[in-house]
Amino acid sequence: MAATAAAQVIVRFECKQLLVWEEESKRYCFDDRTNVYCSEQTFDEYMWHHTLYRIDAAGAGQLIVDGVVQNLVDADGNSLGTDTFQTAMSPTQCRTDLYGDEGKGPNSQHCCTTRIGAGCGNVTHETFDGFIDEVRAHARTHSLPGPPMSSWARRRRG
Repeated sequence: MAATAAAQVIVRFECKQLLVWEEESKRYCFDDRTNVYCSEQTFDEYMWHHTLYRIDAAGAGQLIVDGVVQNLVDADGNSLGTDTFQTAMSPTQCRTDLYGDEGKGPNSQHCCTTRIGAGCGNVTHETFDGFIDEVRAHARTHSLPGPPMSSWARRRRG
């Protein structure tokens, strides 16, 4: 039940950092193309859920659903025993050592470009099949806890 198998993108910074809905496991996940961190709790489909993640300047992040910081599991559902993940990049910090010079600046077509609900044009990250409302993004780093990237999302009935 890997989170990258038909994961539906809620919000992404290009395809390098994604908040996704994993339909098969019914979990929200954060995917940074190196690691996948999913909510330990599963959620009902076809319901509104407030989903968000936040990352500090050091790359420490949390996944929050319906106001609750989630304990995390890996893509196979194994408990990680923590509610904090570590990522190699922050949305406000395009790292050229990871993505080359093309990762610099807000006009880049790489890590600094945000997409809401849009898939990555590949079979592992699809466009979100539902409704997304009240999206908020902060263009600055927040310490944990602090204001997060935020959205309300609901899957559409078949």
